Amino acid sequence: PNNEAKSTSSFNHSGMDIYYSNSAFPTNIIKILSVNYYDTYPTGTPAIPVEILGKPVLSQDSQNSNISTKSLPTASYVKNIENDNWTMNYTWYDTKGRAIGSHSINHLGGFTKTESELDFAGAVKKINTYHSRNTQSTEVTIQENFTYDSQNRLLTHTHQVNSNPVEVLAENEYNEIGQITNKRIGNGLQKAEYDYNIRGWMTGINKKKLTPNGMDGRLFAYDIRYENPTISDVSPAKFNGNISEVNWMVSSNQKHKRYAYNYDQLNRLRRATFLNPNSTTPLNHMNDEIIDYDLNGNIIYLKRNAAPFAGTTPDMIDNLYYAYNGNQLISIDDTSNNPTGYEGGGGTMQYDTNGNMISMPDKQINQIGYNFLNLPNALNIENTKKKLFHLYRADGSKLKKIFNYLKDDGNTFTTITEYLDGFQYLTTMGTAPNEFDPMEYAYEQEAFIEKILQEEPIAALQFFPTAEGFYDYENNQYIYQYKDHLGNVRVSYKKGTDGLPEITDQNDYYPFGMNIPREEKAIVGLASLYNYK
Repeated sequence: PNNEAKSTSSFNHSGMDIYYSNSAFPTNIIKILSVNYYDTYPTGTPAIPVEILGKPVLSQDSQNSNISTKSLPTASYVKNIENDNWTMNYTWYDTKGRAIGSHSINHLGGFTKTESELDFAGAVKKINTYHSRNTQSTEVTIQENFTYDSQNRLLTHTHQVNSNPVEVLAENEYNEIGQITNKRIGNGLQKAEYDYNIRGWMTGINKKKLTPNGMDGRLFAYDIRYENPTISDVSPAKFNGNISEVNWMVSSNQKHKRYAYNYDQLNRLRRATFLNPNSTTPLNHMNDEIIDYDLNGNIIYLKRNAAPFAGTTPDMIDNLYYAYNGNQLISIDDTSNNPTGYEGGGGTMQYDTNGNMISMPDKQINQIGYNFLNLPNALNIENTKKKLFHLYRADGSKLKKIFNYLKDDGNTFTTITEYLDGFQYLTTMGTAPNEFDPMEYAYEQEAFIEKILQEEPIAALQFFPTAEGFYDYENNQYIYQYKDHLGNVRVSYKKGTDGLPEITDQNDYYPFGMNIPREEKAIVGLASLYNYK
């Protein structure tokens, strides 16, 4: 046979009791990575609720009920790659067959439960979330409520953590074709105005406040131009959807900044010219970027400027020449002699037979391993002075990151970051060296080594995401974020002690994603701010 049948008895494999016949070819399975159940719930399922938020839960008894969970997915188990711990997910349905609840048991034994109330059309009116890292952790409760207009467009979204006051995350207004035009964020802490052109493309966020006369309380203003650049000699008008120019301003310094873009005949970005329109020398080329490509579309040259530490002449921080073997990058040579940009240069990168990079001398990464999903494995950095490991689930979800730093005194400083259904925990063991910068070593790699964890340390919940940013659980505060049209975080802010918005982090980017140096430094160190689009 080539199909499986459910069984009332189980066989144990990879640390899990599996209620299937194991009769499909091949029967001598080496490792099981995931198991899915349908129609009924498997043995060991947590107690199925009778009702959720006043709505009856669909029964699995198809014999004695006209409607049941028959034909619906009921449970899904996913194994960790590096060990035999599993994540078990269960879904509860209402009598219309719509998912109204879930119960996820993570690989540490903790849980994340959700309860949803839906309206007649299926829009979510309310969500309750209950989370605990493991069986010893304190439960975190989140309550969210949503209201809609007659066209089912979201009007308000409120959020409450535990017994804290209710926070209005967002209040939305729309135009005639359903685009958000105005948004009040964080109990009115900020107002965001969105503009669009006739084609429906976004043309700005608070762009009317992008003036030298003040921003009227806004923290961020952003202007996108297509066919109407300010100076067409620097960047000609684009009528094919390419952006000719972006302008932005942050309230912390109210400096008007601009990038003017030029493209080649294949619509590839060739040059980004940086300007400060309100300065005495607007066209100062401080953060210019110039790119060239080979016939295959690979970058073969990249030049970057940055503002100098002193004076008015821009520093060239990158003058990069890329060498390829086919389409595989083998080296980057930097002739700028400036360490501010690309680290090192000229080292030969090595790859395995799957095309995965296994060493990058320029970044002092001596060795990278990979699992069978081609996700990066353990990294050795600076000749094993620094080691990085990740734990993944078999579906590719990252669960844990372990960073080891061997100090000069022979002691080890370790940080463990855990990712559980959006809740991020941090454990620190040892004393951080004076030169340690968590942003400098924020490598995103994978693996898990059991021997590192001699005992279970205390993990502190750092934060979890919200629709408008994230909730800083350690400091019991909401952090809101302005993002540009690509989803890159530009400004993060919170409610200050005086009740006014306070910027916690701001970021300017080169067109290809590097954070522009020597501008206003980030106050809160967060990874994954740039969206890589």
